[in-house]
Amino acid sequence: MKQQLRELRNKILRKRLKNRDFTIIANNCLAGCIYHDLKLRFDTPTVNLYIPFPDYIFFLKNLKQLVYAEFTEIPHKACPAGLLGGGDSCVFSSLSEF
Repeated sequence: MKQQLRELRNKILRKRLKNRDFTIIANNCLAGCIYHDLKLRFDTPTVNLYIPFPDYIFFLKNLKQLVYAEFTEIPHKACPAGLLGGGDSCVFSSLSEF
Protein backbone atom coordinates (compact mmCIF):
# COMPACT_ATOMS: atom_id res chain seq x y z
CA MET A 1 0.00 0.00 0.00
CA LYS A 2 2.79 2.42 0.98
CA GLN A 3 4.66 1.74 -2.27
CA GLN A 4 1.51 2.30 -4.34
CA LEU A 5 0.87 5.65 -2.64
CA ARG A 6 4.47 6.69 -3.20
CA GLU A 7 4.29 5.77 -6.89
CA LEU A 8 1.02 7.68 -7.26
CA ARG A 9 2.59 10.73 -5.59
CA ASN A 10 5.63 10.46 -7.86
CA LYS A 11 3.44 10.18 -10.96
CA ILE A 12 1.57 13.35 -9.96
CA LEU A 13 4.84 15.18 -9.29
CA ARG A 14 6.25 14.09 -12.67
CA LYS A 15 3.16 15.45 -14.45
CA ARG A 16 3.38 18.77 -12.60
CA LEU A 17 7.10 19.19 -13.27
CA LYS A 18 7.67 21.86 -15.91
CA ASN A 19 11.47 22.18 -15.89
CA ARG A 20 13.25 18.84 -16.29
CA ASP A 21 16.73 20.34 -16.61
CA PHE A 22 17.94 21.22 -13.12
CA THR A 23 20.69 20.33 -10.67
CA ILE A 24 20.23 19.56 -6.98
CA ILE A 25 23.26 20.16 -4.77
CA ALA A 26 22.61 18.15 -1.61
CA ASN A 27 24.94 17.05 1.18
CA ASN A 28 23.40 13.57 1.30
CA CYS A 29 21.54 11.06 -0.90
CA LEU A 30 18.40 13.22 -1.08
CA ALA A 31 19.21 14.49 -4.59
CA GLY A 32 19.48 10.93 -5.90
CA CYS A 33 16.16 10.00 -4.31
CA ILE A 34 14.42 12.98 -5.91
CA TYR A 35 15.91 12.30 -9.35
CA HIS A 36 14.95 8.64 -9.04
CA ASP A 37 11.36 9.38 -7.99
CA LEU A 38 10.96 11.85 -10.86
CA LYS A 39 12.63 9.42 -13.32
CA LEU A 40 15.19 12.03 -14.29
CA ARG A 41 18.88 11.80 -15.14
CA PHE A 42 21.05 12.08 -12.00
CA ASP A 43 22.41 15.50 -12.92
CA THR A 44 24.34 16.40 -9.77
CA PRO A 45 28.00 16.36 -8.77
CA THR A 46 27.04 15.20 -5.27
CA VAL A 47 25.20 11.96 -6.09
CA ASN A 48 25.92 9.22 -3.50
CA LEU A 49 27.97 11.60 -1.35
CA TYR A 50 27.62 12.63 2.24
CA ILE A 51 29.31 15.94 3.02
CA PRO A 52 29.41 16.91 6.73
CA PHE A 53 27.63 20.20 7.45
CA PRO A 54 30.55 22.64 7.91
CA ASP A 55 32.27 21.19 4.82
CA TYR A 56 29.01 21.35 2.87
CA ILE A 57 28.69 25.10 3.50
CA PHE A 58 32.31 25.56 2.38
CA PHE A 59 31.57 23.44 -0.72
CA LEU A 60 28.56 25.62 -1.61
CA LYS A 61 30.54 28.83 -1.16
CA ASN A 62 33.32 27.51 -3.43
CA LEU A 63 31.20 25.39 -5.77
CA LYS A 64 32.73 26.56 -9.07
CA GLN A 65 36.26 25.62 -7.96
CA LEU A 66 35.51 22.50 -5.91
CA VAL A 67 33.18 20.77 -8.38
CA TYR A 68 36.28 20.15 -10.55
CA ALA A 69 38.74 19.50 -7.71
CA GLU A 70 40.54 16.19 -7.20
CA PHE A 71 39.65 13.77 -4.39
CA THR A 72 42.31 12.42 -2.05
CA GLU A 73 41.39 9.15 -0.33
CA ILE A 74 41.35 9.18 3.49
CA PRO A 75 40.71 6.33 5.97
CA HIS A 76 37.10 5.90 7.10
CA LYS A 77 35.54 3.08 9.12
CA ALA A 78 32.27 2.42 7.30
CA CYS A 79 32.86 3.30 3.63
CA PRO A 80 35.25 5.12 1.30
CA ALA A 81 35.95 8.77 2.10
CA GLY A 82 38.04 11.53 0.64
CA LEU A 83 39.14 15.12 0.87
CA LEU A 84 37.94 17.37 -1.89
CA GLY A 85 40.41 19.98 -3.06
CA GLY A 86 42.60 19.23 -0.05
CA GLY A 87 40.12 20.33 2.58
CA ASP A 88 36.46 19.40 2.14
CA SER A 89 35.66 15.95 3.53
CA CYS A 90 33.20 13.71 1.69
CA VAL A 91 31.96 10.23 2.49
CA PHE A 92 31.00 8.03 -0.43
CA SER A 93 28.05 6.48 1.36
CA SER A 94 26.80 4.19 -1.41
CA LEU A 95 30.11 2.86 -2.68
CA SER A 96 32.19 -0.09 -1.54
CA GLU A 97 35.55 1.24 -2.72
CA PHE A 98 37.19 4.59 -3.51
